[in-house]
Amino acid sequence: MMYATGLLISLTAGSVIAGCDTSDVQFDGGGDDSLAIQAEIERLHRAGGGHLRLAAGKVYRCRSAPIVLEAVTLDLNGSTLELILTNTNDQGVRLRSRATLCNGVIRVVSRGKPSLQAGVHAPVCIGPLYGEGGKPNQVSADEGVTGWVVRDLTLSSDKNVMTPAGAVGAVAIQVTGGATHGLIERITVPNSETLSGGVHLDWGTLGPIVSAEDPVGLETNRRVFRAGQGHTTHPRQIIIRDITIGRLTGGKGGADGGADAIRLSGCQNVTVSRVRAAATSGVFLRHTAGDLGLEFAPVSMGRTLSGNRFTNCAVDDCLDGRLFVSDSYGDNLARGVARGYRASSTPLLPTDVLFENITGAGNDNSVGGLFVQQNGGGAVNCHASHFSTGFMCDADVEGVTLTRCVAHDNRDAGFWVEHVAHPPRNCRLIGAMAMNNGAGQRNGANIIVGASQGTIIDGGVIGSLRPTDTARYGIWIKERRDGCIDATITGNPIIRSHASGGAAIRVSSRDGWGALRLFTGARYGTSVKQRWAGLSIVPIAIDSVGHRTYAVLDAASPPHDFPRRAGDIFRPGTM
Repeated sequence: MMYATGLLISLTAGSVIAGCDTSDVQFDGGGDDSLAIQAEIERLHRAGGGHLRLAAGKVYRCRSAPIVLEAVTLDLNGSTLELILTNTNDQGVRLRSRATLCNGVIRVVSRGKPSLQAGVHAPVCIGPLYGEGGKPNQVSADEGVTGWVVRDLTLSSDKNVMTPAGAVGAVAIQVTGGATHGLIERITVPNSETLSGGVHLDWGTLGPIVSAEDPVGLETNRRVFRAGQGHTTHPRQIIIRDITIGRLTGGKGGADGGADAIRLSGCQNVTVSRVRAAATSGVFLRHTAGDLGLEFAPVSMGRTLSGNRFTNCAVDDCLDGRLFVSDSYGDNLARGVARGYRASSTPLLPTDVLFENITGAGNDNSVGGLFVQQNGGGAVNCHASHFSTGFMCDADVEGVTLTRCVAHDNRDAGFWVEHVAHPPRNCRLIGAMAMNNGAGQRNGANIIVGASQGTIIDGGVIGSLRPTDTARYGIWIKERRDGCIDATITGNPIIRSHASGGAAIRVSSRDGWGALRLFTGARYGTSVKQRWAGLSIVPIAIDSVGHRTYAVLDAASPPHDFPRRAGDIFRPGTM
C-alpha cells in the first residue's frame, strides 16, 4: 500500500527496520520501543508522509506514546502497543492533521500519580490537554488538527486515581479543543472497572481563558477574548460510528459521576451512530454545552450547538445511570449571569441535537432520557424501559419534541414534563407509546404533565391491554396551582386502559382551569371504565383570537358557576 508521496515501511519487533540501513534505527533491547517507532514516524513525515506497518501479532512496549505526525499512518497490523505511562500528564497515542492510527490493540499500563483529566493515560488522544492549547499566535501542535482517522482498534487503560468522591479513570479516546473533520470507527472497548468512558469530545482553550463562574473571572475572559488574546475551541465535523463497548462500571469519582460511553461537550456537527454497550455506570450518551457555552467561541462558530446527532445506538443495562442526558446550557456562565455578569450570548444556547433510535434499559433508580436546560432538539423513535421515568423534560427546557418514542415498564411514568421552579415550555409528545408504566403507584401515570407551559400531547397509544399492568391514569394533567398552564391533548390518542380507581385522563379539580388549554378528543379501549377524573368542563376548541368553546363532561356534574348539564357545549359569557 502506498500513499501519493509516501513510503511503506515495515517494523519488526526486536529487529531493525526493514528497508533502512541497519545503523539507522534499532530497538534498544531494554523493553522500550518508543524511540524506534517515533523515529520512523518522523522519517516518513519528513518524506511527505507514508505508511508505517508494525509486525503482525507482536507486542511493542513503549514508555512514551508515539505521536503520529502529519500525513503518516501508524498501522499496528494486528499487534499490541503496551504503553507504560508514569508521568502526571502523559497521554497515549496522539494524532496530528491527516494522520491515521489503525488495526490493533492499545493497552495503557498506568503508574505513578496521573492527573484527573480524562485524556491523561488515555490510549488515544486528539488535541491538547486542557490549558495546553497554547495562544492564538502560538498554537500547540496538537491543537486544531484536521483530517485524522482512528479505526479498527481495541483500547484499554487501568488508570484509577482515588478521590474523596471515588475513583477516576481515563477514557478510551479523548478529543479536546478545535479538532475537525475526523473519523473514529470500528472501536472496541472491553469490560472495564476503571475507565471513565468510551469516546469523549470536549471543548478547550487558547490563551488565558478559564472556566470562571464569577463576574470578575468572566469579565477577565471577555477582555482577553475581545483583545484577540484567547478564545474557546470546539470539536466539530467529526464522525463516530461502529463502537462496541463492554461493561463500563467505573468513573464514579469523576465530574459526571460514572462512565459515559459517548460524551459531546461544546461540539458542532458531530454524528454518532451504531454504538453498542453492555453497561454504563454514568450516562450512555451525553450531550452538553460545557461550562462557558459559546460565550468566548470564535465568531465563525456562531452561537448555536448545531448539527449534533446520535443514531441507532443501544445499551443493554444503564445500571444506576441514564440512557441519555442532553442540555444546551453553559452552567458556569449562567451562574455568573445570576451574580451580575452581562453575557454577550445566552447561557441557554439554541440546539437541534437529535437522538434517534436510541434504546436502553435501567433499574428504576433514574430517568432514562433526560432533557434539562435545553433550547430545541429532541428525540425520535427512542425506547426506554425499567427506569423510574422513561423520558423527561425537566428544568428550563424550551421547544423539545419527542416523536414516536416508546416507554414501557417504568416505575413512575413513561413520559413526564415538569419542573416546579423552572417549568419546561412548549414541549411536544408526538405519537408517544406509553405502556405498562406506573403500575402499582398511587399517583402513577403513563404520561404526566405537571409544572410546565404549553405542553402538547399529540396522538399516541397509552396504557396496557391489561389494566392490572398499567398506571392508575393514562394522562395526568396537574393543576394550575401546581404550575401547569395551557396543556393540550390533540390528535386523538388511544388510551387503552387504566388501573382500578383511576381514569383514562385526569385533569385535577377546578384548579385545573387554565391547566388544560385544549382537548380535541381521544379514543378509548374497552378496558377504560372511567374516561375523566377531576375537571368536569373541558375546552374543546379555540378560535384565532383565543376564544374557547367548552364541553360539559358526561362523567361529572359541572360546578355551580357553570350551570350547565352534562353534554352541553358553550362559550363563556353566553350562558
